[in-house]
Amino acid sequence: MHLPGTVNWDAPDSVPDKFKAEIVSINSSSDQYQANNKLATTYDLAPKYPDKLDIRVRTNNAPQETRYEITNTQDSVFFERNNLTANNLYIDTVDLPKGCYKFTLYDSEGDGLDFFANNDGFGSARIFRADVGGFVTLKNFESNFGRRITQWF
Repeated sequence: MHLPGTVNWDAPDSVPDKFKAEIVSINSSSDQYQANNKLATTYDLAPKYPDKLDIRVRTNNAPQETRYEITNTQDSVFFERNNLTANNLYIDTVDLPKGCYKFTLYDSEGDGLDFFANNDGFGSARIFRADVGGFVTLKNFESNFGRRITQWF
């Protein structure tokens, strides 16, 4: 696969709004059916977050179902929290080196932090900017998310 050119990810206006792929040859020969050789799709860029973040997770009545982590692009765990207690607010301040990361919140029962059909209670998850006192919300997650919810940044 050849990806032509370079992209300046720090200048969102210069990033193309479509990813395009085209089959040029198959095993060094031309394709006999060329009608399906091109595809284009739109995508959303991951948001750019500051290096210092507050991860705030309020557990419900079933904390044994919940855990969360931040991993890098090689799936190395940078931060994780598990063994949580019920109805508690966890505020974890992380200072990340420059890079691309993924925050994942897991629920082992598949009912998220809030589900109408059980008595697990209500929980929440948010990401805040920690460099301005933690009062600027970057992401407010839906509490009824099923087995997991992910945010790349």
